[in-house]
Amino acid sequence: MALGWPAILILCAALLIGGGGSRYGLLNLTIQLLALALLCWFNTEARASMRSLGAGLLALVAATIALPLLQLAPLPPGIWQALPGREIAVESRDIVGVANQWFPMTLDRGRTIVAFASLVPAVTVLLLVRKSGSRHGFAQAGLRLLVLFALLNLLLGGFQIATRGLSPLPYPILDASRSYGFFASHNTSGLFSVIGLCALAGVRFSDRGVVSPRTAKLVLASILAIATILTQSRSSTALLILPLAYLVFLTLRDSKLSMSRKLVVQAVLGLGAILLTVGYLTAETRLAATLERFENLEDARPDIWQDGLVSAERFFPVGAGMGAFDEVFQLDESLETISPSFARRAHNEYIEIAVEAGIFGLAIVSAWLIWGSLSWYRALGVNRSKEGAAAGLALVCIALQSFVDYPLRNQTLLCVAALLVAILARPIVQKRVR
Repeated sequence: MALGWPAILILCAALLIGGGGSRYGLLNLTIQLLALALLCWFNTEARASMRSLGAGLLALVAATIALPLLQLAPLPPGIWQALPGREIAVESRDIVGVANQWFPMTLDRGRTIVAFASLVPAVTVLLLVRKSGSRHGFAQAGLRLLVLFALLNLLLGGFQIATRGLSPLPYPILDASRSYGFFASHNTSGLFSVIGLCALAGVRFSDRGVVSPRTAKLVLASILAIATILTQSRSSTALLILPLAYLVFLTLRDSKLSMSRKLVVQAVLGLGAILLTVGYLTAETRLAATLERFENLEDARPDIWQDGLVSAERFFPVGAGMGAFDEVFQLDESLETISPSFARRAHNEYIEIAVEAGIFGLAIVSAWLIWGSLSWYRALGVNRSKEGAAAGLALVCIALQSFVDYPLRNQTLLCVAALLVAILARPIVQKRVR
C-alpha cells in the first residue's frame, strides 16, 4: 500500500472511535496506545522519516510536543508561586498545607497529560506514512483515503437522519435533523466533509474509464457538498466556498473542447448530478434549514471570546497549562453573561491557546501558520503539486474554522491534519531527494 498500513490503521481507528473529543477519554486512549505500540514496533522507519522531514518541520513537531511536557515539569515554590495568575492556586494549596511544595506550571495536570497524549497518534501518522514509491503514489493514496472517509461519514450521517437519531456510536445525537456521522459535533462533521472536498480537488482520476475525470469529480463534489449542508454547520457551509471555487478554477483551467465518445455520458451524468442535488435539497428542505441558521448569528461566542481574552491576560505570558481552560475560565467569566451551563471551550482555538500556553503557544501556532503558508505557496507555484495544493487548502479550512470552533481538540482531526501536513511536505522532500 502506497500510504503504509500502520498509518492507515491509526487513521481508521481514529475515524471509528476518535471523534468524540475529550469527554471520551478511554476511546482516545485506545487510539493513543495503538499508535504508541506501532511507533515502538516501527521505530527504525520512524527514525528514517524524521531525517526526511526537514529541519523546519522537525523543529515545529518537537516544539509542539515539548510544550505540554515543559508545563508538567515540577517547579520549586518560589518559581510557580510567582507565575502570573497563580494567586488562587497559592491560596487553595495553602489551605491544605501544600503551598510550599513543588508544583508544575500547569494548573490542571490531568488535562495537560491528556493534551500531550493526544499528540502521539498524530505524530505517529506523520512519521509512519510511507513516502517511497511513485511520484504521486503516497499523496494520492492519502487524498483518496480522505475522500473515502468523507463519503463514509455521509453514509453514517444519512443513517442517523433517516432513523431519527439512531447511531451505533456512543456519542449523543443532540439534534436528529443534523448529520453527525462519526463525530459528536456537527461542526466537526461538516468540516470533515469540507476536507474531503478539498482532497477531491487533488485526486487524479484515470481517463480510461467510461466516466471522464471531470464528471467523476462533479458527482463526488455534489455529494460532499450535500454532506456538508446536512450537518447544518454554519462555519462549514461557509467554508464550502473555498474548495468549490478551487474545483471550478481547476475545471476551467484544464478544460479542452473535444468530441470524444465520453461527451454524451459526461453531459448526462453531470446534468443528473445537478438535478439530483437541487431536487434533494428542495424536497428535504435541508438547505433551507441550514440557511435559516444564518439568519440568527447571535450566540454566546462573542461573550466567551471577550471573557477569554481577559483570562489570557491574567495568565500571560506563560499560560495556565494545556487543557486547563475549563478550570480557569470561571475566574474571569463576567456576571452579565454567566449561565447555568459551562462554556467548556473558548470556541476560538487561538484565544484558548493564548489562555493555556500564553506567548509560547501563540509563537508555535504562528510558526505552524508560516510553515504552512510557505509550503502551500511552493506547492502552488514552484513545485506545481496538485496534491500539495489540495492538502494546503484543507489545512486553511481547518485554520479558518478554528476562529469559531475547536476542530483540533478532536483526535480524528488531529490525525487527519498530520496526514495533510505529510502530503504538503511531500514536494519539499522530493526536491531534496532529487
